[in-house]
Amino acid sequence: MFAVSDVNSEKQNAMTIKGYFQTLLQVFTVLLFIQTTVLTGFSQNNTSIIQRNSKGELTETYSSQMTARSGIAIGGIGTGSIELRKDGRFYNWSIFNNWPKETGTEFILPSNQEEDPMASLLFFKVRYQVENEEPKMKLLQINNGLNDGTITGMTYYFPWMEQISTIEYSARFPFTTLKFTDPDMPFDIYLEAYSPFIPYDIKNSSLPVAYFDFRIESKTEKKVDVMLIASQSNTVAYDNQDRYYITDVIKNDEMLALNMTVGNVDSTAGSYGQLCLSSLSKESTYYGGWSGRHPYYEYVIRNNKLPNIDDTDGTKSILETYDEVPEWMPKTNGRNMIDKKTGKKTAYRSEKEASIITTCYGSVAISKTLNGKSDAFDHTFTMAWNFPNKYASVKWRQTTDINEGNYYSNFFNTATEVAVYAAKNHDHLKGKSKKFMDDFFNSTMDTYALEQINSQLNTFITSGRLVKDGYFGVLEGLGPNHSWGPIATIDVSLYGSVPIIALFPELQKSMMRAHKNVQADDGRINHGLFKNFHMGEDETWNVSDRIDLPGQYITMIARDFLWSNDKEYLKEMYPSVLKVFNYVLTSLDKNGDMMPDMEGHRSSYDNFPMYGMASYIQSQWLCAMASLAVLSEEMNDKATMKKAKAIFDKGSKLMDEHLWNGKYYKLYNDFDGTMGINNADEGCLTDQIIGQWAANQSGLGYLFNQKHISTALDNIRAMSFKDGYGLRNASWPKTEFLADIPADMWVDQGNTYWTGVELAFASFLIDEGKTKEGLELVKAVDDRYRKAGLYFDHQEFGGHYYRPMSAWSVLNSMLGFSINKSKLNFAPKYEQDAFQQFFATPSGYGHYISNNEGIEIKCSDGEFNFDQLSINDKNQSISKVEIDGKAVNAKIKANNGLYQIKFGKNISIKEGQSIVLK
Repeated sequence: MFAVSDVNSEKQNAMTIKGYFQTLLQVFTVLLFIQTTVLTGFSQNNTSIIQRNSKGELTETYSSQMTARSGIAIGGIGTGSIELRKDGRFYNWSIFNNWPKETGTEFILPSNQEEDPMASLLFFKVRYQVENEEPKMKLLQINNGLNDGTITGMTYYFPWMEQISTIEYSARFPFTTLKFTDPDMPFDIYLEAYSPFIPYDIKNSSLPVAYFDFRIESKTEKKVDVMLIASQSNTVAYDNQDRYYITDVIKNDEMLALNMTVGNVDSTAGSYGQLCLSSLSKESTYYGGWSGRHPYYEYVIRNNKLPNIDDTDGTKSILETYDEVPEWMPKTNGRNMIDKKTGKKTAYRSEKEASIITTCYGSVAISKTLNGKSDAFDHTFTMAWNFPNKYASVKWRQTTDINEGNYYSNFFNTATEVAVYAAKNHDHLKGKSKKFMDDFFNSTMDTYALEQINSQLNTFITSGRLVKDGYFGVLEGLGPNHSWGPIATIDVSLYGSVPIIALFPELQKSMMRAHKNVQADDGRINHGLFKNFHMGEDETWNVSDRIDLPGQYITMIARDFLWSNDKEYLKEMYPSVLKVFNYVLTSLDKNGDMMPDMEGHRSSYDNFPMYGMASYIQSQWLCAMASLAVLSEEMNDKATMKKAKAIFDKGSKLMDEHLWNGKYYKLYNDFDGTMGINNADEGCLTDQIIGQWAANQSGLGYLFNQKHISTALDNIRAMSFKDGYGLRNASWPKTEFLADIPADMWVDQGNTYWTGVELAFASFLIDEGKTKEGLELVKAVDDRYRKAGLYFDHQEFGGHYYRPMSAWSVLNSMLGFSINKSKLNFAPKYEQDAFQQFFATPSGYGHYISNNEGIEIKCSDGEFNFDQLSINDKNQSISKVEIDGKAVNAKIKANNGLYQIKFGKNISIKEGQSIVLK
C-alpha cells in the first residue's frame, strides 16, 4: 500500500561523529543514528542524536537530513497546492490565487499571539485511551516553533497532548507516505496523502482536492478507543479585515463535511471562495467554529467523539443542533461580532487590537475501537477548495480585472461539490493515480533514475497555470515568496515540455496556441507570457528578441504534431510557423547566409555573450529547418520544403566548417566579421548541440556529422563533469576547477549546474549509446538534490524550476523511443538481455518488454495507435507479429538489425492488450 522509503538513498550523508568517543562508541552511535534518524526521518524530543560522551557530558549531533526543505505538492494541475514535508507540516499554500504563484495578495496571516500561525492551518491529531488508563493525545506533525495544533506553549497548557515522536517518510509523486510512531502510543499510524494525477485526464488531474488516507494498526492486546481528528483553519478572504466566518455542516451517506466560507466580502475577490473539510464516513463527528484551547481541547481530551456542535456564531449556531447550550459549554458569542462603529457583522476582534481578528477552526473526526493486537481500521479525510477568481496581469505584479478563472470551475461551483465528487470517486481516482505510479516504477531502469524522473512531475502541480478556457503554462521559476520569470517561456519549454506532450498533449498544444495568439506582426515569438494567456511579456523583460526563440518554437510545434499526429493542430499553427521562419531570414540573418547571427546576450544563456555563428543557436536552427521540412511536406508546401532543406544542407556544412575544432563545437565564431568581433571563442558549452537532442525527440535523424556529435559529447563530459557535483554549463581549455568570469557579470552561468540541462544532456548521452555515462550524470543530480534536502524543488531562476522536467527525456532515451505521426520507434539502450520499461504516447502508456520470448509492447492505460513500428533491439530478431495471441499480417523489412514493420492500416492496442513480436 505504501511506497518504499527514499531515505535509504540518503545514507551516504551520514554525519561526522565528534567529541571524545572511542571506536566502539563511534560505531554504536552511527548505528543508533541510522536506526533512529535515517530509517525514521525525525525524532520529536531530539531532532538530533543525544548521547553522553566519556566525560558524562550530554552531546547532541544534528544532521542536515533532519531538516524539512521540500516535499510533494498536493493539489491539482493549476489549482494551487499545499506542500507536505517530512515533518508532517504543510507549506507554501497557493490555493487562494495568491502571490507568488498567481496575482493575488501574499498569503500572510497576523501572528495573533501565535509564534507561527502557518503551523496550524491544517493538521491531524489522535486522541486515544487504552483500557483502564487515562486518555492521551498526539499531534501528527513536528514543529520547530512553539505553536502546536493552535496552542502556543502546549507543554505548559496541555502536557497530555504531545507532538508525535517519530515520522518515517517516503514520497513518490503524487503520493507522500508518512508513518507516525511513538513509544507511548499503542498503535502505528500510516498516512498516504495525494491529489489525483491521471495522464490524459485533465479534469480529474486538476481537481482542487487533497486526499488523506489513514490506517491505524494496533500493537497491544488491550482495547484502545481511538479518535482521529482533522482540523482546518478558515482562511478564506484572509486579506479582508471586514470578513465574518460562516460554517455549514454537510451530511450524506458517504461523508460529513464542514464547508467554511466568509461573509461581507466581494464575491469577485481573488481570495473569496470556500474550504471544505470532509470525513468520509457518515459515523463521523464534528466541532465547528472553535478557536484556541478553551473549551475545544478540554472537551476533546475528555470525550472520544466530537460533540457535533458549531460555535461559529455562538449560541445562534449551537441552537441549530441543540435544544439548549450544553452545560459544559461556556457562554459564547462565537467567532463573530457586531462592530459597534459600523453596526455590521464581522469576525471577532478586541478593541485594543482591532487589526487582529480571531481565528476560526473546524474539526471532523472518526472514532473507532481497536480490539487487540493487529486490529486496524482505515479512514479518509479530504480538503477541497474553490477559489474561482484567478486574475490576469498586464504588468509585473499588477493585477487586472480580467478574470481568467480556474479550469475546475467548468465542473464545480463550490468546494462542497468538489468534496462530494471526491468522496464518490475516491477509489477510482486513487486507483488510476496509483496505477500510473506503479506502472512507471515497474521498470528495469535503476531506481534512482526513475525517482529522479518521477520527482520532476511535481512541477506540474507547484508551477502549472491552467485557466478556465483550457490554456496552460508552467511558471519558469517559483519560490516561497517570489515568482521568477513569466509562464510558458519558449526557451525553457524546449526542455521542460517533454512530459507535457507525452502525458497531457492538449495542455502542451494550448500553450503553443497561446504563443501563436500573441505573436508579433513581424513574426517574433514572445519569450514568455504574463500571468495572462493573452499577452506576451516582451515590454517588461525585453527578451523577446532572443535569437534562439524562433527555432525553438518551430521545433516544438513539429514535435507536438509528430507525437500527436494532430493534423488540424498543424493546419492551425502552420501560418505562424511561416511567419517565424520569414522573421529569422529578414531580421536575424545579418550576412545573408540564411543562418541566424548571434549578437551578445540574446539567448537563454543571457549572461553568455556570443557573436556570429554560435553552436547553441546554429544546432537549434538546423533542428528547426529539419522540422520545417517535415511540416511543409505534410502541408504540401513544396516551395517552403525545398527552401528549408536547402538551408538545412548549407547550415549543416557551415556548422562543421566554422565551429568544429576537432574536439567539440566552439561557443561561437564571427568568421566573417559580421558582428564586428572577427574571432572565435573556444568555450565548450554543454548545450552546444542541443538541437540534435531536440531532433532525437522527434526522430529527425542526424543534423550534422555523427562522429563529431559523439566526440563532442565525450569532450563536454571530460571538461565539465565533476564527480560529486554534476555537469556545469561550460568550460574553456585549461579550465581546471572554475573558469574565470568578468567582475561585472551579474550571475555566473558558466560554472553553475542547471539541472534541466544536465538531465537533457544525460538523455543525449544515452541516445548516442553512452548509457553508463548518462546514468552516472542522472545519479550525480539525484545525489546533489537529496543531499541538499531539495529533492522536489530544483533551483535555477527561482525554485521549482521548469527546465528540469526534461528528465522525462531520459525515459525516452533508454528505449530510443520517438514518434513520427503514426510510426512508433524503439531502439533500446539496455545492456541486459531481458528488460522492461514504461513509456508514454499522447494517447496511452504501457511497457516495452524484451526477453527470450520476444518483444511485447503492452498497453496499460489509454491506447496505442500506429501503422508502423521501427525496432532496433540488439537482442531480438523478428519474423512474426501477434496481437492477443492472434497472428497479424505485416510486412517486415530487416536491415542490419533494424526492423521496419508496416501494417498497411491503423492498429489500435487498447488497455490490457499487447502486440508481440517474435
